[in-house]
Amino acid sequence: YFYQTFQIKFWLDPASIDVSEDDSNACGGQDFNPQLSCFGGGSATVFDKAWKAFLTTSRDSLENAGIAPDIIDETLNCDIFYYEGSGIVLDVPVLANPNSTVIKYKDYLQYVTLPNSTDFPGLGLDSPFPGYSPIHFIAANILVPKKWILDNIEFAAQNLAPHPNAYRAFGGKTSSAASDQMNSISDAHREAGYMYQFPFIALYNDLFFTDTFPQVFDTSDKSNFPSFLGANHAGINTRGPLKSDWTKACPLEWTQKERDEKCISLQECVWGTKLLKRLEEIKEAIDPNYMFDCNGCIGNNRVKVTPAPTDAPTDAPTDAPT
Repeated sequence: YFYQTFQIKFWLDPASIDVSEDDSNACGGQDFNPQLSCFGGGSATVFDKAWKAFLTTSRDSLENAGIAPDIIDETLNCDIFYYEGSGIVLDVPVLANPNSTVIKYKDYLQYVTLPNSTDFPGLGLDSPFPGYSPIHFIAANILVPKKWILDNIEFAAQNLAPHPNAYRAFGGKTSSAASDQMNSISDAHREAGYMYQFPFIALYNDLFFTDTFPQVFDTSDKSNFPSFLGANHAGINTRGPLKSDWTKACPLEWTQKERDEKCISLQECVWGTKLLKRLEEIKEAIDPNYMFDCNGCIGNNRVKVTPAPTDAPTDAPTDAPT
């Protein structure tokens, strides 16, 4: 988990390894291939330099752990190179495969664009690819708080590693700079280090809500369920725990009606109790007729009243007035 520890520090605590926030933010990841990151502008060089510096300062502990000195030397001597001033760092320069530090693409666009030999030259592939059962149908997308990751970095590096499964589109400048305390960004979204998919039953279960959830999120206020899911990647099957018992997962075998009645709603999991209530009040004031209504959005889980049918108009003649 040594390289995963480095990644956590590089993206979430760059100052601890002498990397600036700007350089850290310039070296993001993407969906198309989770093995790739750092695109252009010298960001790959910064990443490579920081990785080798981290490796150097940790050399004694690595050798004491049984890593052969020649493997460490080979990694330190791995060169970085570019095409036309750009490069992409391969996101898996593990000690066991030290020569995989860099692959050669001018930039990300060059990597994803289909070549002339294909049926659709110049276009890019869908990412993720279309499918009948996206991962969001079978897993819950947990926003893991940055502070918790750094406070538990050894556990996180081994069990919730940022590569290759974490989605790193949270935190950073955008979330903090945009806040005037009058917007709909949840605390979970604003304070996340990265997002992690927890498969239903295997990980998103009673044990998660009993042991893990109270450690990672604040459940001390029983009138305010905390936000912990990302809105953009939430699936139709995702709910919070039981309303009556926050240590019990919402059973998948229940009907949707029963789950909606007895489990914390998707909306409450995304925004938290207090922010959701405020957003629902704003929604009712601005759009009382729900002209804008979408699955999982504010107020979409309201009790919907179906208007009583009215008599259809008819062209049959009516009695003339007398």
